[in-house]
Amino acid sequence: MKKLSGSIINSFEGKIVNIHPSLLPKYDGKGMYGSIVCKGVLKKTGNICQVVPWI
Repeated sequence: MKKLSGSIINSFEGKIVNIHPSLLPKYDGKGMYGSIVCKGVLKKTGNICQVVPWI
């Protein structure tokens, strides 16, 4: 995943979302799918966040 510049985010203000297919921060980053499988997680959830130009 690449970080978007503030100018791109501002150009599409309120129209960009980040979809993460698991529970954050418990399952994040590289290898997230493998981690879920190895731990035998049967119940999954997801996160949808609006992207803003600041942290």
